[in-house]
Amino acid sequence: MAFRNLYKEPFPVLSMPLILSLGALILVIIIVVAIYILFKAIKYLAVNAIVGLILLALLKWVGILSGMHIGLWDVILTAIGGVIGVFIIVLLYFLGYDI
Repeated sequence: MAFRNLYKEPFPVLSMPLILSLGALILVIIIVVAIYILFKAIKYLAVNAIVGLILLALLKWVGILSGMHIGLWDVILTAIGGVIGVFIIVLLYFLGYDI
């Protein structure tokens, strides 16, 4: 009687290319999700900056900030801070500080 291997492994052995393919697929999914979240945040920041710049120009046009000279730092603070940056600029203007 010939000796037969009666032992069966509980899980099939995965080959190395299959493991690498699954790892690459998971990595691609993670990168796509990260890019989606990044673009979503950039879109929010861009809209906030544009609304802030429009609000700053509108306040200057209406006359609330008529005596204020809008300089480079005002535009930079508004572009970075958005609407909150405009409120900071208005608050500093009414307190007597000109950026």
